[in-house]
Amino acid sequence: MAATIAFDTHRFVKRLTESGFTEKQAEEHVALLNANHLATNVDRQRSRGRLRR
Repeated sequence: MAATIAFDTHRFVKRLTESGFTEKQAEEHVALLNANHLATNVDRQRSRGRLRR
């Protein structure tokens, strides 16, 4: 079972735009994160196990 982590996308966009990204670029980063789902610890452990074999 994967853990759920709260991720404030508005804050992320705000921080990216404050760092020099355009709003469109920042929103695309959020879209990519949502589309690709961040890896969970379980995902990382499974990958690590496969690499050791």
